[in-house]
Amino acid sequence: MKNFVFILVFLSFSPFAFATSPFDLPTLDPSQTDAVFRTLASGVAFRPVQPASSDGIFGFSLGLTALQASTNQITSLVGPGTPNLYDGDISGTLQFPFGLALEVGWLPSVTISGISVSRLGGDIKWTFTDLLFSNLPFSAALRAAYTTAYLSYSQALNGGSVNVNYNSNISAGNLSLSKKFLFIEPYVSYGLIQYTATLSGTGTANLFDGNFPVGTTSINGTGSSGWFQVGVQFKVGFVSLAAEYDNMFLDDTFAARLAFGF
Repeated sequence: MKNFVFILVFLSFSPFAFATSPFDLPTLDPSQTDAVFRTLASGVAFRPVQPASSDGIFGFSLGLTALQASTNQITSLVGPGTPNLYDGDISGTLQFPFGLALEVGWLPSVTISGISVSRLGGDIKWTFTDLLFSNLPFSAALRAAYTTAYLSYSQALNGGSVNVNYNSNISAGNLSLSKKFLFIEPYVSYGLIQYTATLSGTGTANLFDGNFPVGTTSINGTGSSGWFQVGVQFKVGFVSLAAEYDNMFLDDTFAARLAFGF
């Protein structure tokens, strides 16, 4: 719970946290790059941080989402000084008839202290229990999600410098179940998530060692995993607050969302 409290304290400026606390990479060999790709993918993947239920026939919400992702998989590479990555976005939801909704998260391109980051993600959600199996004692929804993200910064390496660039496209789908109890709605989800990404390093130092082909400045990575979510939303009137734990790409993440519905 303390993770969620910490996230909420910094919710108002969470989009800048990821950009201002990157990790410096060492010279990488091929056995190390998958962990880097997995860690970054778990840090930027879109999460709606919302339960399975719909907001009626029509609805609109606008809020802020904050995210904390662990760097445990790459501690041996980057050291213990950066135990987590922090990310955030402006989030919104449009509710349509028949249980259909569009959920979006957007982090506009920002550059702080020479570090540039941007992210756009979203999903189409169908709360099919609005139409089918309405006698079930819970809400159930299917989601199909997509994220595109970019990160760029410069770092010192081996007496020189290197410009690091990361681009990623992430697609996912899951089944979510939730149950309302007055103003509290716990939810759980499971699905599949996959990424395709590019990591590049150019400058006066080499980001990739001699086990890569000579002259390598850019590599591609792909990966997939299960995606488990458990969370709870508190909603009173037009204000909602949700907290969520995710596990994807062998990584633990925490997220929180504060939103206002109309």
